[in-house]
Amino acid sequence: DLIVDGRVKHAYLGIGVDDAMIDLGGGAEIPAGATITGFASGSAIQLAGADVGDVIVELNGISVSTKFDLLSILRSYRAGDRIDILVTRSEEEVSLTVELGLRPDDL
Repeated sequence: DLIVDGRVKHAYLGIGVDDAMIDLGGGAEIPAGATITGFASGSAIQLAGADVGDVIVELNGISVSTKFDLLSILRSYRAGDRIDILVTRSEEEVSLTVELGLRPDDL
């Protein structure tokens, strides 16, 4: 992409995320995925049925424990790729298929 277009074209979900944590008691916590905190306008994952508060736990079968896992895995895909995303919502698993967008240059 860089050679052809003069820029890198990053895949984009169009979401804000934070780490989801499981409380083990006594102040101990372990990571449990990436919680969706908001959506950019026209977000493909929102159009696919994701909601604020959903926790992303898998991306194309790869486990997501933290928001940094999500970003790292996402870097291996390109805009236009279709991926399967597994989220938990109210203790139920929901599978979504999303076509990744192109991350805007200003992000």
